[in-house]
Amino acid sequence: MGLTLENVTTEQDGQKLICEASTSYPPDQVAQRQHTEISVNYPPQVEFNQSLIHTALGVYEDIMVTVHGKPKAELLCDNMDLPGPREVEILPDEKRGVNRYLLHIQGVTKEDLGEHFCSATNKFGTAKKSFSLTLAPSKPEVVSPAFSSHADYYLLGWRAKSKSPLRNVTFRIQTVSSAITFSLLVTH
Repeated sequence: MGLTLENVTTEQDGQKLICEASTSYPPDQVAQRQHTEISVNYPPQVEFNQSLIHTALGVYEDIMVTVHGKPKAELLCDNMDLPGPREVEILPDEKRGVNRYLLHIQGVTKEDLGEHFCSATNKFGTAKKSFSLTLAPSKPEVVSPAFSSHADYYLLGWRAKSKSPLRNVTFRIQTVSSAITFSLLVTH
């Protein structure tokens, strides 16, 4: 006799099942139990802690890569053989079907800039995803409230992600039907 489980999810991997069987005769019969564990196999998925990394030349970057998949997928990242110290460190993880890696780039060079791909492969498939290293700052974000409680001034607060020095910041202020709008351009 077989048991078929339908609509099994990856979260059920490792769950314990207890199957119990008994008959009505003899009346005092003890049920027989069998313990089993669900094993779910599935194709890999690749995730990065950041897909766009704002960096600077010469800095040390760590990129976290998480691979979901069972059986364990083999991870391959392009351009990890460029000149300069680079390594892929395997990190321990307690969760089944999850493998974490740390890509170390010890001193970003011009050759490191741009898009990089990592792929993970197991017998159920291959997943490919990219991350990018850029010297450009992120799009600026205004963090000030929309209105000022002061009639004579407005304090503009903003932020942008950048490891390279910001050399040119342009504020564009325009009035639109009695309201003032701000436009902020940040370049490096």
